Amino acid sequence: MPPAARTALAALLFAAPAAAGCFYADPINERPSADIQRVTPGPIARGGTLSVFAEVFDPDGDMTDVAWAAFVCSDGACDAAPAATGAARSFSVTVPALTASGLPSTTVRVELDITDSWGAKAVPHQELELDLVDAGPTLLPQAQGRVYRGQHPLPIPVRIIAKVDDADDGPAAVTIDDPVLLEPRGTTLAGSSITYLPDESSATERVYELIVDEPGNWDVRFTGHDPLGAEVETTLTVPFADDQWPCIGAADPGFPPEGASVVLDAPRRFALLSVQDDLDIWPPPPPSDPYLDATSFRWWLASPATGGALVALDGVDGAAVDLDPARYQPGDALELRVEIVDRADRALCDASLPSCEALAGCFQRRSWTVEVR
Repeated sequence: MPPAARTALAALLFAAPAAAGCFYADPINERPSADIQRVTPGPIARGGTLSVFAEVFDPDGDMTDVAWAAFVCSDGACDAAPAATGAARSFSVTVPALTASGLPSTTVRVELDITDSWGAKAVPHQELELDLVDAGPTLLPQAQGRVYRGQHPLPIPVRIIAKVDDADDGPAAVTIDDPVLLEPRGTTLAGSSITYLPDESSATERVYELIVDEPGNWDVRFTGHDPLGAEVETTLTVPFADDQWPCIGAADPGFPPEGASVVLDAPRRFALLSVQDDLDIWPPPPPSDPYLDATSFRWWLASPATGGALVALDGVDGAAVDLDPARYQPGDALELRVEIVDRADRALCDASLPSCEALAGCFQRRSWTVEVR
């Protein structure tokens, strides 16, 4: 019986004469009550999932209908339309990171309406409002460029790639302050700079060019922000070095161990196949390279014709020398020596020594002992 009919019938019965001796009143319908219970514990992240459960009690044991609505808000201003609705006792919503107007969401409001089978609604209306956790930005700068013995050679510029991301706002929403360049102790910032390169940058990578004119460990401090003001700060250390020693690499034939010789019984080429260096290399760089150059070479030969003394080979400035046994007698002993020279052209060890290494395993002079047959 509808509530209005119940009320009319009760009034009629109460108005009957007392002599009738009795009266009947249909029970009055009582409203249900409800409460929102959280299923998901802890803070809720923007873009995360919130799960809740409707705890319902109806005094009359009537059937009840459940209606959920979840709204996202930014600084107290909530969307007019719900982000999600539901009609079951359990309800889950993936909380949008942005409101309908594109602002970062800061809170989520869940509303619950319970209606029994007679149309009576639970009072008070149930609401649950929770602050949302902002993921914050991430920022990872990395130096890219030529590296020799763990350091960047001067004066070659270095690219710094700052990888950015934000779990709830996306990488494009991250802003980076102008990087702060910190010089090594005892140096100055004069002649040094870090410049943003927009044409090489993207939403996920911001590219900078670092130029310094003094050696040492240079620090670059980066600070990033997301739309809600969350901040991340990190410092990248970029080591620079002045021109370093070149090192002889592969040779053909290989250099014999002490006391051993290379047999020369046919025309043969003696060559350095590679030289490792920060600025002057072999094989040579492309002619258009603005910073790198080719290694230079010096050659000497000792033979019976020179009385066993080393004599510079005039006109030989490349990485190879050809020897022909027809120019010598069988049994002749030769010594062929090569030195590599970079743009610094530093003095090497005593000229009487067959080899020089400025650093362990880094040779600037090597020699072949050759036996003619």
